[in-house]
Amino acid sequence: MKCKMTPLKADLLLLILAIVWGSGYSVTKVAVVVTSPIQFLTYRFVISSILSFLFFRKKFMKADRSDWFAGGLMGVFLAAGMLIQTIGIQYTSAGKTSFIASAFVIMVPFFYWCITKEKPSLKIVAATFVMMIGLGMLFINPGGIDTINKGDLLILISAVSFAMHTTIIGIFAPKKDPYLLSGIQFITCCIILLILSFFDSNRQEITFTGVTAILYSAVIITFVCFIVQVVCQKYTSPGRAAIIINLETVFGALIAILFLGESYSRIMTIAFVVIFISVLIAEVNIKKVKI
Repeated sequence: MKCKMTPLKADLLLLILAIVWGSGYSVTKVAVVVTSPIQFLTYRFVISSILSFLFFRKKFMKADRSDWFAGGLMGVFLAAGMLIQTIGIQYTSAGKTSFIASAFVIMVPFFYWCITKEKPSLKIVAATFVMMIGLGMLFINPGGIDTINKGDLLILISAVSFAMHTTIIGIFAPKKDPYLLSGIQFITCCIILLILSFFDSNRQEITFTGVTAILYSAVIITFVCFIVQVVCQKYTSPGRAAIIINLETVFGALIAILFLGESYSRIMTIAFVVIFISVLIAEVNIKKVKI
């Protein structure tokens, strides 16, 4: 007997999704201690690619050149964003990473504007201003601008790549099969990382911790969460989905506090709140959110 999906069930699943995605920052932080960034990501996307092919092999057989171009382009920016973020998280906290990474939401409308000539709305401009205040509070601390963490800057650069990735999805996804595009982007990431792995001089022997982190990231965070998001967003409103999914940043910080023992100053906590508010301003249409 099939369990009928309802808006409430969809919202609850999206909440679980936000928690899982939030945990990803802490998992990555632990993984890069026992593996190199390239090594970790290579295993992660090899597994995700294999799962994609097993589940969507019939779709792959029907893919045409335009599908491979769109999915391949998505994969290039996804690989760049993931690699830069994974390197950056070695030099900063998992909690800060989750909030700085959310800056990509603000960038997407501006990249979309450059490509499609569709100007961002006033609320996006306002959200960008609020985001800049929050990031400024994180980056420029009482120690002065010379104390800016290079890890934080790398995370911000990775957000640019993720913004381009999301922009490309927005352009191609409405006309393509999202499952197929996702699978192709995983395979593209896999190929890029396999090539880079030949030049990786920091490879380490895989430990039990590394295996656990890789499997969790590949199967749950990368593959399963994608399917859950695609399915659930068919049964709930974009406004509610945006609010729930953006809780990922909050859960990311909370999980880092609980499991990694991270702590944040008062100014950093305020900065987190400001950044989270800016993301909500950008993504949520209050008039369409049903309570």
